[in-house]
Amino acid sequence: MNILRRLNLLEKINVNDIIGNHVGTLVNDNSKKHGTSDWFTFAAIPILFSTAMFFLKLPISNNSINIIITSLSIFVGLLFNMVVLIFDILNKPTQDEVKKEVLKQILSNISFTILLSIVMIGFCLVHLVPNALVKTITGCVIYLFLALFFLTLLMILKRMSALFDSEVKKTQE
Repeated sequence: MNILRRLNLLEKINVNDIIGNHVGTLVNDNSKKHGTSDWFTFAAIPILFSTAMFFLKLPISNNSINIIITSLSIFVGLLFNMVVLIFDILNKPTQDEVKKEVLKQILSNISFTILLSIVMIGFCLVHLVPNALVKTITGCVIYLFLALFFLTLLMILKRMSALFDSEVKKTQE
């Protein structure tokens, strides 16, 4: 482990900041505290969805895995393009601190979604192993991450929409 530390190999792939920044966006704007509704939405709902799929015995077929991997790959490409777009917007001078903060939050959410997609693709590949226990465990994790992925995408969409609506209102004034 000393060699890894000296070479900084683990630090190069450390994603704790991405996860921490995303979790940091799940706060109430007024109280600046994590809200119960956010935890319910982004933790309980995915867990409940995954549990329901497990008890309903809805396995994920190999064809479904192929579709999930293809879809996630397309989303990753689109999300990377959004990161570039947001980075470009952030580099433009502005006095609007709220806009900067929302853009930073969106950037954190997109980065987390990209990370989630990459991890899900890994679980999808492991799911192809012909072992019932492996398929059960990875299936539950894939369902959990799919639910979290879609909920986070909806949050990104809502924030982008609110940001664009705000910009349109400013141009009409």
